[in-house]
Amino acid sequence: PAPYEVLTDIAAHLRATGFPLRTFLDVGCGAGRPLAFFSSLAFERMTGIETNPDVAERARQNMARIRPAWNRAGRIEILSADVLTADVDFTGAVVYLANPFGRVTMQAFAAKLKAQLQAQPDREILLYYVLPLQAEALAEAFPRAQQLLAGGPLEAWQFFRLDAASGG
Repeated sequence: PAPYEVLTDIAAHLRATGFPLRTFLDVGCGAGRPLAFFSSLAFERMTGIETNPDVAERARQNMARIRPAWNRAGRIEILSADVLTADVDFTGAVVYLANPFGRVTMQAFAAKLKAQLQAQPDREILLYYVLPLQAEALAEAFPRAQQLLAGGPLEAWQFFRLDAASGG
């Protein structure tokens, strides 16, 4: 899981963007550490997407244990699904990834994001990618996206601001 220092840095960056905190999507959410951490930011809706049903159930249990004083999110849900086939709208969302898949899947995921943004050209996606080993696939799909690379070698994260125009 991502170190809390990385999550804190991402939260500070996210606040500075002024992006509306409506939807947070954690792709490959695992046991849900980022969901729990970012629940303090008061997103209206938070969704974790995890392919492994047992891990998704553990994430559900962890979300139920978040202290009410910390959790300011309107709703948190965990989907046990494949992100490529799940009926999830990523537009208008903050998307969090912690190196959940390889290059081919990242290319397919980028194509899904691109298609959704082209269908809704007035919307954006803020994407935070921790340990961005497949960031090149995103950069290729969105050559004009605003990007930022931050953190050290073991705490690296990359930010992409995606919209229909950034998709080339």
